[in-house]
Amino acid sequence: MKSFVVFFLVLLFTSTQLQTQKSVFQKIEYASFDVNSYRTTKKDSVFVGLYCTINSNGLVTVYNPEDVNGPPYKYYSLQLSGYELEKIASVINSQKSLTSNLVEKKLKENQFYAGSYDYYRVVYSDGTIDSVCLIIPFVSKSFKEMDDLLDNVFYVRKNRTGVNPFNIPNDFLQSIKDCYLKSEYLPEIKSPPSFMRNN
Repeated sequence: MKSFVVFFLVLLFTSTQLQTQKSVFQKIEYASFDVNSYRTTKKDSVFVGLYCTINSNGLVTVYNPEDVNGPPYKYYSLQLSGYELEKIASVINSQKSLTSNLVEKKLKENQFYAGSYDYYRVVYSDGTIDSVCLIIPFVSKSFKEMDDLLDNVFYVRKNRTGVNPFNIPNDFLQSIKDCYLKSEYLPEIKSPPSFMRNN
């Protein structure tokens, strides 16, 4: 009888752990975006170059207006593997804030940044929402590895399914701008001087 109770408790604990892992997040929204860069046309406006969502089951939906890797083009969905979901959940979870993944907040001397900004907004299983604006040179190794995985999924992976066109939610666009305005550590987007590019 005692061994049965122990076995039951182990099963209960394992089940609880699996449930916890599966419900780390309800939804992740991601955007690659610019503000006041050579890619934008209106001052202080947000230009989104890529918008993606990931649900708790690993279904990814992508809007990539500059997509060249289709068909299908621009609007498509993909399915993450269990390993990929675990990799994401090891970095994005309610046990730590997204900003804790920032290990730097300043570029090195004479360093310039010409890429886009990244924005992550996460809704966790308890309804808590967290978000962060960042550039990859500022993040931890584990976050960069996760971001590299997602880059491959968003931009490169071929087993995609076309979906109907959809709009980026207005509240998400506003949340990008709000986060950007609070993130004073983000560098200005600009190209290096010509004499540096020629070296």
